[in-house]
Amino acid sequence: MAAAWCDFLEAHARKIYAMELFPGHEAAISLAKKIRQGGVKDQQSVKDIYDKHWAGLSTPAATYAALDVLSGSEWVRIESLETGKNHTFLYRNQPE
Repeated sequence: MAAAWCDFLEAHARKIYAMELFPGHEAAISLAKKIRQGGVKDQQSVKDIYDKHWAGLSTPAATYAALDVLSGSEWVRIESLETGKNHTFLYRNQPE
């Protein structure tokens, strides 16, 4: 019975520490939902995404972490666009 209790507690501990163990994972799930719902359009700037202050995506760091996770699984890609002195990063849908 004690071993079963330890398994139960371990499962809960993994959920609690998931954000620290897997940075960007929760944000990636939120962003994937927004992409599926049509809330994020192709060639939209990354700044436009975090300016919407969606749950888990309200900071540049969280948004870039989510995009890093999704680009690693080839869901999206980020393109750099130089506009004079500024540097803009664009979200792009993967064609597949």
